[in-house]
Parts: sequence; structure tokens; C-alpha cells
Amino acid sequence: MRAIFRTYSSRPVRRGLSFFEFIGCLAAMIGGVFLGSAYLGIDMKDMAIGVLAKADVIKPEFFLADEVQTANPTDSDSKQGASQSAATNEPGKLVDEQLLTEVDSTQESTDPSEANSKSHFKSTPQPTKAERRNATRAYWDVLTECLLQEGNNRSQGLRAEDELQLYDYLVSRKTGHEQAIKSLQQLNEFGVDERLLAHGRQVTTWNKSAVKLFERALSLLTDGPSAGITGPFAQTWQSSATQLRMEESLIVDKHKAVAGYLDHEYPEIAPFEPAFKK
Repeated sequence: MRAIFRTYSSRPVRRGLSFFEFIGCLAAMIGGVFLGSAYLGIDMKDMAIGVLAKADVIKPEFFLADEVQTANPTDSDSKQGASQSAATNEPGKLVDEQLLTEVDSTQESTDPSEANSKSHFKSTPQPTKAERRNATRAYWDVLTECLLQEGNNRSQGLRAEDELQLYDYLVSRKTGHEQAIKSLQQLNEFGVDERLLAHGRQVTTWNKSAVKLFERALSLLTDGPSAGITGPFAQTWQSSATQLRMEESLIVDKHKAVAGYLDHEYPEIAPFEPAFKK
């Protein structure tokens, strides 16, 4: 037998790519195209449709039909939702109007203070001229009596003994102002002249300030009735006492002015004698 020797040049040469090489190249190409489209902003779907349409592989109308079919359900849902909202729009308005009506009715029914104030304003009787005259006269007489009694109490604390003079004086002043406040607060203000009412409230405020002042003075007498007003608060108390005397002078002047006004306004029941004529 004759031996046959094959050299490298005589061996059969494989031509073309193998299957795995083809798959690898295809995957690399697809990956490169995908990455390139991602970075460059290229729409792969439109590009693929254009390539397939040019190669007469598939018609573009096929993809358009799919897009229309996928878009129609949302359109139908939106139309259905719009129809439902339109159908329920009018009943909603009716419900809102009913709720507003109920809220208004509940507010009217659950606001007794306002209703009571309105009814009280409507039901409050207005005094007649005779009632106004009588109420003003009675109020003036009590106010004048309170001022006179408070002035008389100032002299009751004075004693012959010098060691008891200051203490008794302070107690008498405090008691007189407290009695005046009690009498003025018990007065009926219905039908009383407005200017007289304002003057009476001013007198009440002044008496309250006087009570506080003399309570403070008594608390400063730490050594008993025979002591004087001493200590760090004595100067402050003296200033408050001076202010109280100035307010008293203004009240006396106001009292006389109100008396003249009442004489002119109510001549039928005049004169209105002031508590202090001088």
C-alpha cells in the first residue's frame, strides 16, 4: 500500500462562520445597536419598522392597527369615566345643595346664644318717661346718701388718744368705702339716665380703689394700732393716698355738674341736691 501523507496546505480549509460565531456576532451587534440607541436617543421600534417595511417583510399598517387597538381601551375608559362623571354631576350638585341647607338649618337651631340675644333684644321693654324719671330720682338719692355716709365715717375714727387716732381712722375709712360699694351695687339701673349711670360707676370705681389703699395702710401697721405707717412701702402709700384725694376732688366736681344737668333735664322732679354743696 502506498502511504498518503497530507501536508497543511493539502488539508481541507473550513470556509464561513460557525453557528456559535454567528450567534455571538449577532448578539454583539444587537447589543451595540441597543446601547447606541439608548445614548443617542434613537427609537428602535420606528427604525425596525422602517427597515422591515423597506425589505417588504411586513407592512407598516400592521403596527398602526396594533397601536389603535391598544389606544382604544383607554379612550373608551376615559369616555366611560367622563360619561359617568357627567351622569353623576347633577345629582352631586343636588346633594351639595341639600347639605348646605342642612348645615344652615343646624346652625340656626344649634346657636341658642344668638337666638336668645336677638329675642332678648326684641323682648327688652323700653322705659317710659315716667319710669325714667322715677328711676333717675331713686338712683340719685341713693348715690348722694352713699357719699354723705362715707364722708361722715371719716370723723368717727378720731379719738382723744393720739396712739389710737391713725388706726381707727384707717379702719373707719375702709369700712365707709365698703358700705358705699355694697349700696351702689344693689341699685337697679333700669331706666336710669345714662350720664347719671356713668357718674355712679365712676364713684364705685373710686371706692374700690380706696378700699385697696386703706387695706394696704393697715397692713403696714406691723407694730399694732399705736404704730405709724413706716417701712419701705410708706412712700408709695403716701403717693397713692395723694392720688386718691385728687380723684376725690374730681368726683365732687363731677357730682355737682351732674346735679345741674339733672335739674335741667328733669325739671318736674328737680332740684337734685348734691352731696357736697360747697
